[in-house]
Amino acid sequence: MIETIILSNGLDCSPSYAKATPKQRKAVCNGIGPGWMNWILWLFPFRNYIFLIKIKECGDIHDWDYTTGGDEQDRLLYDERLEVNMTQRIDSRARWPWQRNVALKVAAIYKWVVNYKGSKSFNYIGQGV
Repeated sequence: MIETIILSNGLDCSPSYAKATPKQRKAVCNGIGPGWMNWILWLFPFRNYIFLIKIKECGDIHDWDYTTGGDEQDRLLYDERLEVNMTQRIDSRARWPWQRNVALKVAAIYKWVVNYKGSKSFNYIGQGV
């Protein structure tokens, strides 16, 4: 079971993420996209948005979780937290029904990709943050 708290902006995160300084977060988090692809992610300046809705902090929390690590069950729970956070962010920031509907579909695809390929970036030894 993973620990969880709700930030003032409504996003779900671990207590260690909530307590981390901006400098500590910056050292671990890169928003949306795997850290091992940082060399090319700069080509995608809008990767932290889904239909004008900024989801960078959802990715940052997920990066923190993956660095914290654990076992496969933890990884899947962290992926669920990513989906919950993206849904919360989309629901709270979408201005039009079509924007919400399309953004939720894109978020579901993104979560599927992370769930399918995320093990490459996960810290399975439980060491890290």
